Amino acid sequence: MANCAAYFTDGGCIVDQPFQERLPDGMIRCYTGVDKVVGFGHQFIKALIAPPPEGAASPEAQPGPRIMQSATAPEFQALRQKMEASGCRR
Repeated sequence: MANCAAYFTDGGCIVDQPFQERLPDGMIRCYTGVDKVVGFGHQFIKALIAPPPEGAASPEAQPGPRIMQSATAPEFQALRQKMEASGCRR
């Protein structure tokens, strides 16, 4: 932890994120600028789920692309509203 001390100055913190069973559905990243959402990224992360029968080196086991979406993407409006209501600082 001593090596990371600089990250905790000025209110820095660690976010404890529990494992989610729905991880194979992908991960949504919310990109913000000050207090507004500026976009979203949807990516299928496979590093934390069991490899397919074809093996860890198979194409099926490789991470999917990150699909970038604008802040106005309809499927993310509920998330956008929650983020902006919280001031996007969490």
